[in-house]
Amino acid sequence: MLVGDFVYSRAFQMMVNVNDMRILRVLADATNVIAEGEVLQLMNCRNADIDEVSYLEVIRYKTAKLFEAAGRLGPCWRARRRNWKRRWQSTAVILVRRSS
Repeated sequence: MLVGDFVYSRAFQMMVNVNDMRILRVLADATNVIAEGEVLQLMNCRNADIDEVSYLEVIRYKTAKLFEAAGRLGPCWRARRRNWKRRWQSTAVILVRRSS
């Protein structure tokens, strides 16, 4: 197992604690495509005659997909933060009312 694979699998363990299916779906889909890209890369690693289209396909399946996933997660986290903020504000209001 590669160190990167270990780190990525550990990230999935941590994501389960977040308990947000949107986040898990984005990252699970990205993982699937990245794994396909890894296979493409391994198939062409000693191929000096790889054409530009195939080379860009590997990049799209690996690096670009990772950046795409990161971009999709921003709105998910923002929504979670907004919900978290509302929840704590409601709790604060209840505590203030009970203390007065």
